[in-house]
Amino acid sequence: MNRIFQTLRRRGGLFLIRFGVIGAQLLVLLVLASLMQRSEFGAFAYGWASIQLVSALISLGGPGYLLREMSARQAGPEHGPALLQVLLIASAGPAVLAFGVWFIIRGLISHDLLPLASPDFALVIVLGGWLNNLVANIAVPIRVSGAANTAMFYRDGLGHLIVLASGFAVAAAYPTVSALRVLEGYCALAVLVVGAGLLIAALRARSAAYFGNGKQPFNLAFWGSGLTAMLAAQIDILIGGLFLTPAHLGSYQILRKAANLLSLPQIIANWSIAVEASRAFASGDRIALKESAREGLTIALVPAFALGVTLLLASPALFSWYHIPVDAQSLMTFLVLTMGGLANVGFGANFLIAAQCRLEHLALRARLIALVAGSALLASLSPALGITGVAVAMATSTILMNVLIWLDVQRRLGVDTSIFSLFGHRTQT
Repeated sequence: MNRIFQTLRRRGGLFLIRFGVIGAQLLVLLVLASLMQRSEFGAFAYGWASIQLVSALISLGGPGYLLREMSARQAGPEHGPALLQVLLIASAGPAVLAFGVWFIIRGLISHDLLPLASPDFALVIVLGGWLNNLVANIAVPIRVSGAANTAMFYRDGLGHLIVLASGFAVAAAYPTVSALRVLEGYCALAVLVVGAGLLIAALRARSAAYFGNGKQPFNLAFWGSGLTAMLAAQIDILIGGLFLTPAHLGSYQILRKAANLLSLPQIIANWSIAVEASRAFASGDRIALKESAREGLTIALVPAFALGVTLLLASPALFSWYHIPVDAQSLMTFLVLTMGGLANVGFGANFLIAAQCRLEHLALRARLIALVAGSALLASLSPALGITGVAVAMATSTILMNVLIWLDVQRRLGVDTSIFSLFGHRTQT
């Protein structure tokens, strides 16, 4: 237990930054909503979400690949991506895809198939998505150099601050704040963010080497896994929504968003151990790899458990605030979602270890199997059980996905990423 609290103290900055980012996101939305007319804020929200979606669609899985390869480079010069690889994966390839996406979005807007008034939104959305992707890639060498806190703030927090700055600038220069102008301002400021990130990465190069011989081929499984995860995150709404009333769907969305807070400690744990795990694998040091997995568990478990207990205790206030019926169905739904989130943390950094140890194709397979199984369960349970059926389907899909990759990682690497490894480790010592 002492080791757990020592680890949490050492990684406390990441928790502060991550929760600060969440607070900043909420603050930005509230401030912009107060600056804009409701219709303009709706257009902004749609455009901002589209930028995030485009960023994922054109990324080619570059950030995940570069994190693994640049981390492995720290084990020796025989590892690591070549400079040309980095330029193609992080910038040129996504730019080509972005051009095709721009053409499609522009056509959809012109034919009134998207709720955006002007085709000019197409260019802003695609340019913003490409710049977002660049920022995600530039954060990788900053993280590899040892600046974990700086990299997380740069990747996840700075974008929201500059969109807020854009909103204030537009409010000062124009009588009305339009969504298009705010997003245009965001793109202009994002160019400066990209430049600042490149400068930080260059200055941090004294602490880490980024480029190698590029012998490890690029695998699109990173891209497929990211897109599958994005789809899996929305499949409960897409399929479950077919069988739920709007009121039930709204209640489920609120409960799901609250339960999703349990993923934050795991995100922080993965960000903390990624470099060490890849370096250990590249060096052939299985003991260090197992220690990385255990450290991820010690980072995530206590905060996740504390969050889970807090969420359950605070559920009466949550239900009252959002006018969710306090009945057996709603209570069971929230309990199932919370238990599913805790189970996900209990399997540890299984997907991170797989990605950093050249098993990304197995991670993609696990996600695809779980997506298909979850879709089938949603279609069969939602009509009979309502929002509880949706929650059971998603929790089952999450557990199945984790079990599959957990077994693969144990079989291929001999590493147990789950909570069971802590008990085994304690017994052995």
